[in-house]
Amino acid sequence: MSNARLGECDFVTDRGPKRFAAWQMESEDALGPIWVLDPIIVARAWSPPEPPSRPRPFAGSPRRALAATASSDDYTITLTFVGGLPERIDYPSADVVETRTAVVILPRPTHREPIEAGGWVPAVGTTRTVTVDLGDPLGSRVLTDIDGPPVPVTSIR
Repeated sequence: MSNARLGECDFVTDRGPKRFAAWQMESEDALGPIWVLDPIIVARAWSPPEPPSRPRPFAGSPRRALAATASSDDYTITLTFVGGLPERIDYPSADVVETRTAVVILPRPTHREPIEAGGWVPAVGTTRTVTVDLGDPLGSRVLTDIDGPPVPVTSIR
């Protein structure tokens, strides 16, 4: 690495792309500049607490939540997530867990046909959505996936 200098770069956040202080570095082996978020910014970032006695859900599995959109009043959230096939499963509602700092939306599946003992359901994921109303506006709270990582939220203005 060479030529490290402080500048600014756009990064993906839980509120869409944002410009932050970053270090630009170059390498003969890279196709272009390498941008690294300034450590001062990283130190201020929110991190989910890790419960010591409970394993993380879906450990090692791909994330379920993909993105979300907040209404102009910040109360209604539409979550886009990986769910079951539309011909097999509906998501008419979701459970919402709200704290002072975070929100989690858990889509509630309803199977179109009963699953009999010994039956099977194809393990095929597809993009689905569910819309919920929050008790308080999302505001500066972070929307997280079930296992803690933040979910990007864009606002309709």
